[in-house]
Amino acid sequence: FTTGALGINEVFENNGGVIVYPNPVKEKVVVELNPHGKGNGKIQIIDMSGKVVFTVAANKDKTEINLSALTTGFYMVRYVDEVNTRVMRIQKL
Repeated sequence: FTTGALGINEVFENNGGVIVYPNPVKEKVVVELNPHGKGNGKIQIIDMSGKVVFTVAANKDKTEINLSALTTGFYMVRYVDEVNTRVMRIQKL
């Protein structure tokens, strides 16, 4: 287990095999599961007040999510499956 400061412009490659890019994002964010998720997974976009603003099934190795309808600001991307929960922060431009 290692800790370290991450800049907002970094790709979160070390979050349990969940990769989120680009960051910051203008329109579409990509969530990659590497290695593959455990099945029955979902990806949620959560605003900073804790409200889930978008949910999609994570049944592919790579999921593209259109965030163009969201306002500028910071959001959390949460991946959950039967075994894992991972949370990453992104900035919407």
